[in-house]
Amino acid sequence: MRVTILTIGSRGDVQPYIALGLGLQACGHQVRLASMAPFEKSFL
Repeated sequence: MRVTILTIGSRGDVQPYIALGLGLQACGHQVRLASMAPFEKSFL
């Protein structure tokens, strides 16, 4: 399954969705996380 997660806010608002995305990836899903530009380096 392909999943796109859209989130905005501070680092504390975005971090739980990173964890969710990693969990979904571990289950074999393709995950795309869309957020604000300041967090771009945090996801790589």
